[in-house]
Parts: sequence; structure tokens; C-alpha cells
Amino acid sequence: MRDLGGGHAGGAIALSLRENGATGDIVIIGEELVAPYERPALSKEMLLAQVDAPISLASPERWLELGVTLRLATKVAAIDRTHRCVLLEDDSALPYDILILATGGTARSIPGSLEAGAFTLRTVADAESLRSRAQVSRSALILGGGLIGLEVAASLRQAGLEVDLVGADRQVAARSFPSAASDWIADAHAKAGVRLHLGSRVTALRRVGGGIEAELANEQRLVSDLVILGLGIEPNSRLALDAGLPCRVGILVDKDYRTLGDRRIFAIGDIAERPAIDGMGQSRDESWSHARRSAATAARAILALPPASEEAPWFWTSQFGHMVQIAGNTDERMTAVRRGPGVVLYLDGNRLTGIACLDTPKDFLAGRRAIAAGQGVDVALAVDPANDLRKCLFTHMETHAGVAS
Repeated sequence: MRDLGGGHAGGAIALSLRENGATGDIVIIGEELVAPYERPALSKEMLLAQVDAPISLASPERWLELGVTLRLATKVAAIDRTHRCVLLEDDSALPYDILILATGGTARSIPGSLEAGAFTLRTVADAESLRSRAQVSRSALILGGGLIGLEVAASLRQAGLEVDLVGADRQVAARSFPSAASDWIADAHAKAGVRLHLGSRVTALRRVGGGIEAELANEQRLVSDLVILGLGIEPNSRLALDAGLPCRVGILVDKDYRTLGDRRIFAIGDIAERPAIDGMGQSRDESWSHARRSAATAARAILALPPASEEAPWFWTSQFGHMVQIAGNTDERMTAVRRGPGVVLYLDGNRLTGIACLDTPKDFLAGRRAIAAGQGVDVALAVDPANDLRKCLFTHMETHAGVAS
């Protein structure tokens, strides 16, 4: 079994395969110098110099004990589906029975940005370089109002830098968060002194003296010591495309993460485009939780085990001491019901489809479980945060007093 991608998803599926009884050879091929790890610390603890490295999925001894071979600092040149092998850049070849693509993505940039000295953040090496530069900088400019841009902005502000953030959308994290959660995060940043420039974009970056000048579309100019690009990722789908696998942005897969073009090849993590929960097309999920969920689901399919219970998609971010957690479907088609200042419930009729929480982990856990179980909500009870959310839920969808219809 060959696993292309040494990140979180690639490491997680190797562990899941062994935990579920896989006995064959497992080889992880990764381009980075470090063993599989979790990425959240890159934009938080590593930038704040609270840790020297992110959380590894297993110790070197544990990988050895599990019989998982790590081929680090290794690049794959091509996939040969006819002969079922992967071709490495050193001209060697590795055969496979099952191939798992966990190739993740590459940080997006804008023309001229890297030449002007801008940083991206995707790997341990990126985090180390950015931390070193931040420690000798007084100001930073973040391009991108998504989760990575926001987390970097929060970390650098906490480290004492003056921070400006430019985002193309009118709301922060608009593509990931419902409006209530966007407002929570924007408020935390504003209170901490981050200057938000929303609904704008950078048209040019240039070196000026010892810093970098950014020109915005409204002709405003911002000069900072340090520029970081938080513009999302481009999925690394080139290997799959060249091998003739169906791709759109990522690699198209079924509900078990098996590629639509080859039953012996799976794709997991950021790269996978899976059928959406509502059945409308395919969707990608770049979250920490999806790396683990997709790995566990694919591992069970590879081993012909019954699928585990499907759980609602969820993700989280921690910034300025606040925890924001989102689960399920929170889009505008749903009815939003506020449960005090820190919880919003999203309903389809009386069924809970999504939840957004600010510093309310107990409600979030109850909501996640209810979404997965298809439970309904007694709104009259649920709007009062003094009532335990678990006691506001019901299993059967019949309408009764106090329940939204």
C-alpha cells in the first residue's frame, strides 16, 4: 500500500489502517523533511514561539513498531496506473496494490508577491522562516481574510506587532463562517488592535527601503516590515490529472473517498472532492477534522469494513483566547435562531442542521451529536441559554408546541 502525502491526512490513514487490522506493507511518501504532523500549530503556537514543532502523529519508534515506512524528502514524478506503480523523481519505482493520494495543496500567491519578499505558511519550514522574520519585525500585513490569515494576524498581534489585514470579502472568513461567527472573530480582532481593511484587495507589492509597500484597489498604501499571504491553497491535483483521474479543483471521489476513475486509488484530506451532504454536487473540506474523518472512512473502505456512523462536518479556530466552533450546514437556506450571545442554531423546519458557537464547547458537542442524529429542536426552550441544549432536542420530527414548523 502506498500513501502519497506526508501531512496530517496521509499519516492518519496509515495509523487508521493499522488500528483496523491492515497487515500489508504501508509506505508514506512525503516531500517534507519531517514525519506526518498536525498543521494547526503552524499559525498559532509555532509563530508565538510556544513550541518548536507541531504535534507529530506518532513518534519515530511508533512508526517503526507499526511497520510503517516513511520516505521523507521524496518527490513523486508520476503515477503509472497501467503497471500500478509510482515513479519517483530519482527514477526509481514503487509498486502498489492500493494507492492513497493525500497530496494536500500549495499556498496561493499573487504575481510579484514572493519576489517582493512576502511569506506563505503551509509547512514547518514556512513557520520557522516566518517566526524568525517576525521576531525582528515591528509591523505585519496579512493578505487574506480567511482562517489562515486571521490566525496569523492574531498570533503576530499577540507577539506585539502592529498588524493590518486586507480581505477581499466584506466579512472575515466569509467562505467558512456564517455571518454570526464572522462578526465574533472580526470583533475580537478589532478589540485587539488589528486594523481590518475588508472589501478591498492589494493591486501591487513593492520593496521600499527596509519594508514592503502594498497598494490597495482604493489607492491606499500600507507599508510594513513583513507581508504574509493567507489566500488559501491550490489543491495539488497535478499527479492525478496526469494519471487521467477525474478532477475538478480537487480529485473527484465517492462517499468512501475512492477516486471515480480507479477503484484502487483513494484521495483524502484537502485534495478530495466528495459528494456534498445535501447531495448537490461535490465539495472539498480543508479542515483538521476532515483530515481525520476522510482517513478513517477510506481506511474502512480499503479493508472492506462496514462504514462508521457519518458525523457532521465541523471545524474550529482559536484566536485571542476565543474558541469558535462550527458544525453542519449553516448556509443562508437555513433558519438562524440565536441562543444567547454565543450560540446560533441553524434549522431546516424543526431539524437542527448546523450550529455556530463562541466559547461554548458544551453546546457545540450537544449540537454536533444532534446534527448527526437528525434531531429536532424545541426552539421555545433552546433560545434560553440557561436551558441545557440536550434537553431541548427530540428524536422524532413531529411538530408539537414550541417547535418550529
